[in-house]
Amino acid sequence: MEAARHPRRRAKRMERPQAAAVRDWSLAEVGSAPLDKRVWGRPLMVDVVHNVVKWQLAKRRAGTASVKKYWELRRTKRKPHAQKGTGRARQGDYRGPHMRGGITMFGPRPKDWSYPLPRKMRRLGVQVALSERRREGRLLVVDSLDPPEAKTRAANDFLARVGGSKMLLIDGVLPEGAKGTGRACEHCAKGAKDADPSEAALGIHEQLERDGDVFYDASTGRWAGELPEPSPGLLMATRNVPYMSVLPPQGVNVYDVVMNDTIVVSTDALRYMQVRLTRPIKRRPSTLYGGKLGSAEEPVVDGSAEEPVVDGSAEAPVVDGSAEEPVVDEDKEAADSLSREEVEALGVVALRGELRKQGLKVSGAKAALVARLLGEPEP
Repeated sequence: MEAARHPRRRAKRMERPQAAAVRDWSLAEVGSAPLDKRVWGRPLMVDVVHNVVKWQLAKRRAGTASVKKYWELRRTKRKPHAQKGTGRARQGDYRGPHMRGGITMFGPRPKDWSYPLPRKMRRLGVQVALSERRREGRLLVVDSLDPPEAKTRAANDFLARVGGSKMLLIDGVLPEGAKGTGRACEHCAKGAKDADPSEAALGIHEQLERDGDVFYDASTGRWAGELPEPSPGLLMATRNVPYMSVLPPQGVNVYDVVMNDTIVVSTDALRYMQVRLTRPIKRRPSTLYGGKLGSAEEPVVDGSAEEPVVDGSAEAPVVDGSAEEPVVDEDKEAADSLSREEVEALGVVALRGELRKQGLKVSGAKAALVARLLGEPEP
């Protein structure tokens, strides 16, 4: 008999979700949308969701709670009673912590409650939360979330048709020039009869790659163009409905997904979310000196300066072939071509790597640099 798995035990592999049905505002099916397993097929990870929610709530704290210190309390400084002769305990003033209206010991002071969380864990938390909502059957994909009229009545009717107590609407209009249809997948396109022959059907990974070229600027690591925003009609219709929240696709977070039992996504927002949650995380560019040793700019020679006149009558010095040529220390020249700022920015590790690339002696150049910095005679 197979033992029952613990409810908190993680699954080892991601699921391969089926294409989601796309519906219109009246919930009539009009097509299908492919779902990436990296976003919608993650196994449940309670610890990851818990850590991300704690991080979000910590960042939301204002941290403005403050009690008055002894020197901040505005109260009389006179002595409550005489030092001796009353039979009572000696007291200095009314501002002590044991006095009514006095200071509070070890009370809260303004502080920053936020703490760093790895970006991979933040992204994984969103993926896990969305995957769990899809697994529970609480994901609805709509072709457009622009209501027929910007009235509260239209939003209430939509909420009644979909069902649920709290709903999260994710809407955003894609920028101009977005590629791909956003609905056709490779398996659905094979049996499609009314497919456009001029436009080749793309799989989910090829489609995300093409969409990423439009949304994502790989050179700068930032999103190209304007970020998608929800339609004004949807914002007008839902602003008086207390249990309907509206977010742009770039604002999807774990807390809002967990706190709402139904997730409604437009097709444009779905494509944008899948690109954003699957593109590689752009690391910050390194500030380490990346040039080559000896690449300092040479001084500019002013052409207006007159060259010295060479007297042809002067005899040229006779070169004795038996004289030895001076030995050029390449390590010393490489060390002299660097300024103090470049040496400090370069670091010992990067310096050793650059010297090895150029075939120079590491020990000699390092000794020359240390001697230059300390003002000692070079070895």
